[in-house]
Amino acid sequence: MVRGVLATVAVAILLVLPGCASAAEPPSDVDLFGEYARSTNVKNDVFPSDGMGPEDRLANLASLGTPEQVRNRLLFANECGEDCGAGSAVRAAGRDFGGTLYIRRVLVKHADGSLELVRLYVAQKSEKDAVLIDPQGKTYQDLADFQANNEVLTAEDLVLLPENITSVPGEGRVVTVYGHTTTDWLPWVIGGLAVVVVLGAGLVVRRRIRARRTSG
Repeated sequence: MVRGVLATVAVAILLVLPGCASAAEPPSDVDLFGEYARSTNVKNDVFPSDGMGPEDRLANLASLGTPEQVRNRLLFANECGEDCGAGSAVRAAGRDFGGTLYIRRVLVKHADGSLELVRLYVAQKSEKDAVLIDPQGKTYQDLADFQANNEVLTAEDLVLLPENITSVPGEGRVVTVYGHTTTDWLPWVIGGLAVVVVLGAGLVVRRRIRARRTSG
């Protein structure tokens, strides 16, 4: 019986692990900025390419600087003026936190393959004291907090953004991540199955003790 329970545990863990791995790391061959540079249909694009073909689009972006410079202009935060698109909820969250309000755009590839620049905001008091604000006015301490709790993006969205998402203008690495992370159920599964193993082993021991008493 115990061997059967252990086998069940092993199979369950093997089934859970692939799902956890895929949720943590996007495909390694994703090049969102390359796709952006070639696309002539990006929602909310700050470098519009109306009437251009892919080659003209690339030439136009090349005239603006190196790929890294263009990417930085795309993703780096800028101070949020009257026309930055911040709604009343964002403004209120910024006032509640204090400091200066910035707009930060992130590049999103949705599940259907479409590209979009999504507006996020940063309220910063100092280099080490800042929060991220979504369009609904909800605040986040860092990228992990945003991925775990936002209702703006989904687990199927791929997002290009600064890893230090509250940095101004955008210090640190630029990374590709999933727009939302799901709850890591692996520790709960392992813990629950371990309990099952212990209870099953205890049941076997009790049955053997009863059998010995009966035979004696």
